[in-house]
Amino acid sequence: MARRARGPAAARRADGRRPGGRRPGPDPAGVRALPPAERPVQGAVHPLAVARRRDQRPPRRRLRRGTGERTRRGARAGRADPRPPGRRTPPVRALCGPAGPRADRPAGRAAQGVHRRPVRLVPRRLDGTPPRPAAHAGDRAGGRGAREDAPVSATGAVLRLTGALGDGDRGTVGGKAVGLAALLRAGAAIPDTWVVPVGAEPADADLARCAAAAPRWAVRSSATVEDGTGLSYAGMFRSELDVPAGGLAEAVAAVRASARSDRVAAYRGRLAEGHHDVGMAVLLQPFRAPERSGLWLGRGPGRGRLEWTSGSGDALVSGAVTPAWEEWTQQGRADGSEREALESGGRPVGAACLALQETLGVPADLEFALLDTGPVWLQFRPMTAELGDAAGPRAGAGGGVVHGTAASGGLVTARGLRLRDVDDPGWQPGAVLLTEQTDPDWVPLMAQAAALVTAEGGMLCHAAIVARELGVPCVTGVGAAALARLASGGPLRVDGSAGTVAML
Repeated sequence: MARRARGPAAARRADGRRPGGRRPGPDPAGVRALPPAERPVQGAVHPLAVARRRDQRPPRRRLRRGTGERTRRGARAGRADPRPPGRRTPPVRALCGPAGPRADRPAGRAAQGVHRRPVRLVPRRLDGTPPRPAAHAGDRAGGRGAREDAPVSATGAVLRLTGALGDGDRGTVGGKAVGLAALLRAGAAIPDTWVVPVGAEPADADLARCAAAAPRWAVRSSATVEDGTGLSYAGMFRSELDVPAGGLAEAVAAVRASARSDRVAAYRGRLAEGHHDVGMAVLLQPFRAPERSGLWLGRGPGRGRLEWTSGSGDALVSGAVTPAWEEWTQQGRADGSEREALESGGRPVGAACLALQETLGVPADLEFALLDTGPVWLQFRPMTAELGDAAGPRAGAGGGVVHGTAASGGLVTARGLRLRDVDDPGWQPGAVLLTEQTDPDWVPLMAQAAALVTAEGGMLCHAAIVARELGVPCVTGVGAAALARLASGGPLRVDGSAGTVAML
């Protein structure tokens, strides 16, 4: 049907365009020249609108290998491009740099017979990120510079710890090894560490190769349930320090046997964790006597508490000494027991702990040693219980109030009972346990006590950490004289949140 004219505006111009319209596209078949009645309907193929033969189609342009220039399909090497210069496609290099040929580069690697190297598959960590290409942190801390992935034994009974370990490897290498691997990924310096995996039986030759690396060793536990996000098992398993090279086999056996100790059974029984099996891996680290040792516990983002003492950290974590302490925020050192902040290499250690905690991304429980070469990080685990506020001494009514460190919150009133030995037959469950200090062997009594008060220790020792996890109020560091006053046998009111013990 012929189209109806719509007035002068429908008239076409001489070039085929309607007034105000666009130029029509190409008409190779001459369809527009036909009368309207003879034009094909939409979708039909007119006999004149046939496709051109393949050899008459415009040649496709492709990239000549090694030259960066577009050529006609089928063009042979060396044949000039027949198109005029204005119609040639510029070289690909013109998109990212000066156009034109590169005189300093050959025609192409393929023309020289040079083939591309095979693609190297980059190993990835368990969290999907590529491993850090830096050397082992032990090398930065004065280690021997061995390859990170070099096993000590061909059988795999003793392996070198690397930053590629993740929480999915906990069942093989234990929680402490997983925490050390996280420290490596965060760029922290740790001792050179080898792992005896769960169930592995290292031969004498394997341990002899380790023993050749250092004269003295630290043999530490790395249980599968240790240093988790829910429970820390702080001090529950045995660690042997300053072990001679010839005593590695005995130390490894002693650490493994600690998984079946009474204190572990009492801890797991109080927290209803008895349904989990405990596998024990063992860590081997060259031992160096530190100048100072310390602990850091994060209170939250940008906050934490630092405690330290001279010499080895064994006395600190066991609560045998009352440590110096500092409180830190993002603004710097907020409070402390000493006039000056603890420093290493001209930098405050508290600031280094805070920066490492920010890198790890969680409130952190850190253990470190200060050597002559700087700080070395020995352990990392997430915080399992919140710290109470660092309450200072308060005035007591009539001098009947003893002040200490608020180690574990809670308020309880019960009769005080002083014990000098963990096997004292005079112990009565439900009493306030009074003692000079505690070690992990006291955990069965701590689980039965109404509260715990010690003469020595700080907020970060193992007794305080375990008391927070058990939910037992705890006040540490009251001093020997104050502890003697509390041992009169009368009722005591223990405020673990304020760090006070009142005699009623």
